[in-house]
Amino acid sequence: MKLINYLKEKSSKIVHFKPVNKHLLILKICLIVFLLSLATFYLWNNISKNKIQQNNNLISSNIQNTINKLLELKDNDIIKIRFTHENIYNNQIIKEEKVLTLEVARSPEKRTKGLMFRKYLNNIDGMIFIFDEKKIQNFWMKNTFIPLDIIFLDDDLTIINIYENTLVNNDKIIYSSTKPCRFVIELKAGSIKNLYINNKTKFHI
Repeated sequence: MKLINYLKEKSSKIVHFKPVNKHLLILKICLIVFLLSLATFYLWNNISKNKIQQNNNLISSNIQNTINKLLELKDNDIIKIRFTHENIYNNQIIKEEKVLTLEVARSPEKRTKGLMFRKYLNNIDGMIFIFDEKKIQNFWMKNTFIPLDIIFLDDDLTIINIYENTLVNNDKIIYSSTKPCRFVIELKAGSIKNLYINNKTKFHI
């Protein structure tokens, strides 16, 4: 009798757990996984944004340095502008650096005169025009006796647009940039074709 009473007393103290709702458990696990995924995405998104911002700041800094270096030049200075030409040889891409030797036109007077009245380009490939203000630039060939190629450049020295083999001594045709710019290069006609310069060409100093 004592044994029976003892067992009844012990059995009354046993904890009875409620049966687990499997669907609710799965839902909770899915919610936790979703929240963890969302937190991970948010973290990596912020890291990516910071890296992009850092890269943009570096690019902006490099562009500004290029602008400052060019704006420091004076009339008749000689500057070398470099670019990389890619050629395919034996099914391999061969990169070759090219150099343009350019005379600087910095003042309004020098920019207005440009390459007028010249019959030859002695020891230079052409002229670079450097403007203080970034705007639509317009060129004509009045009193210019050498046919030219014209390259309009953005601040990062990528090409905006190109004109080839301009008409000499012509004041009727205006050659304009398709968007605001402050750097323009004039080369002897045929240079763009011979040097394989195109809209993907990137110049640097």
